[in-house]
Amino acid sequence: MKIQRQFEQLRKLRELQRLGMTVAEDLHARARMEKDPKKLIELTDTFLLVGEEIRQAIALEAKLARDLDAALPDPGSRPCRRRRGPVPRLVAGPPNPTRH
Repeated sequence: MKIQRQFEQLRKLRELQRLGMTVAEDLHARARMEKDPKKLIELTDTFLLVGEEIRQAIALEAKLARDLDAALPDPGSRPCRRRRGPVPRLVAGPPNPTRH
């Protein structure tokens, strides 16, 4: 259940980042067109705030992804089964004259 919740949190953070980037792109476009210095400062300040929120969401996403990776079992961590008996020969060829 915890893993499912973490996946949902990651999904929501990615959506928040996508929305934040849309807002940031809109603010950037508006700031480039703005002629009034006061409005330009307001847009720039808002852009900086949105950018900080996006950076925080990215950092939190990275932390949740690391936590999720740690919670999931590693498929390569299963103990190896030992073979019993000789290893079968995979390629046919002449017998090795040095071995008897």
